[in-house]
Amino acid sequence: MKILLFGCVHGRFDIVCQKIDEYKPDLAVLLGDLQTFIEEGDMDACNLKAKYRDMGHFRELLTGKLSLSCPTVCIGGNHENVKHLAAFRNGGYLCANLFYLGSGMYTVVINGRQIDIAAISGISHFPIIDSVRLSQHPFLSNDFQQRDIQFLTRACKSDLNSIPVLSTPTLVLSHDWPLGVSRLLPKSKLVTKQSNLADPRIGGPVSALLLKQIRNQNCVYCCSHMHFQTENFITVQNEPTNVAEVDWTFSKEQKRIKFIALNKVEHAGYQEITYFDSKSNKQNGVWAGEKYFGDFCDGQYRENELVNANGVWILVNGENKVVLE
Repeated sequence: MKILLFGCVHGRFDIVCQKIDEYKPDLAVLLGDLQTFIEEGDMDACNLKAKYRDMGHFRELLTGKLSLSCPTVCIGGNHENVKHLAAFRNGGYLCANLFYLGSGMYTVVINGRQIDIAAISGISHFPIIDSVRLSQHPFLSNDFQQRDIQFLTRACKSDLNSIPVLSTPTLVLSHDWPLGVSRLLPKSKLVTKQSNLADPRIGGPVSALLLKQIRNQNCVYCCSHMHFQTENFITVQNEPTNVAEVDWTFSKEQKRIKFIALNKVEHAGYQEITYFDSKSNKQNGVWAGEKYFGDFCDGQYRENELVNANGVWILVNGENKVVLE
């Protein structure tokens, strides 16, 4: 199966569609910062500095001006339209051929072949939070609190609950780098004008815990966030007693878990990989266990619905719900 990986999208779905048409992969994977803006006001629900405010090209996927010519899956980053994605933490179609994985374990089936994917959306840092629950509803007025928006893009410990320990996915996806994995390359290659990527404190603890619980030696770990492109093989050591003690060793001689970090799309942040998938007798589309989300070509955009149940606000999209007390 040919897979085309994309780093931070930042609304550049025009480049994504162009490269998909050029490379003609079986599956495309977007690693976050999608910025799925429909209206100008959606940018108020995204953690964006003023100089980066731009509508991007997601709306053109809905109007038909742009189209994804192959099945595409994506995760969320820390710059997202939370009004749109908050109710998709457990997956759902954003439009035709575009499935948002959120956080969880999925099987993607394409023409009788399947690939297993473990995914975590958002970014994390210390202290690790258990789950996303807000003390007030941020969508009831135009006065969005920046801390609430940032809170909805946090990866939390409960996101790992749907990914079995010692699972063997083919692809492992996160937006931020796993904590400590920046030791992957010589320090001289990781020190840029913008930041010191060799700092072992860089990365997310939740992503590190995800990588630690994966036991497939042939999987590929993919991430973005740092706007830096690199690839190498890593050897994961024993489980740490504390996430702060996450440590890594690296090997060029042995085939281990492949680690790929990508730049943002507009800076050539895309890469093609080939992976040997397995046969499947399931229907084409996306599966989470026995739950079937439907085929890629049938996916469509749906508006979120606000429900007030006994004074508790719930954001609903199909069967996906997030509690916003």
